[in-house]
Amino acid sequence: MSSAKGLVVISGASRGIGRAIALALADATCVNRDKVSDESSSSILSSQHLHMVLMARSASSLQETADMVKQRCGNGDAIITTTCHEMDLANIDSLPQNVKKILEPLANENYNTCLLINNAGSLGPLGK
Repeated sequence: MSSAKGLVVISGASRGIGRAIALALADATCVNRDKVSDESSSSILSSQHLHMVLMARSASSLQETADMVKQRCGNGDAIITTTCHEMDLANIDSLPQNVKKILEPLANENYNTCLLINNAGSLGPLGK
């Protein structure tokens, strides 16, 4: 069985398409974990551990997404872990330090596969 670690960074993960992508990746990862036998596979879906970095403007909705992701694999081994970051990607002034805050803790990890899903969008202020 593969011991590969995958990393997925999803912006706009608190609702809509971003949440749906996070949940679909969780479902596919948990379904495939017992079927993976190819050590050389580099697919996100072949990862035996998947870490999701979820970003969005709404902390409470983001936490709901993280909780839903964790529920996808049941209460067994922690095949999927999540980290939530509340941020507004439209705020250009704080973007460099926010990206640094997210990526620095991940720099020393040995991820076999990394995926960025840049899904964040803005139609104006949240809630309007």
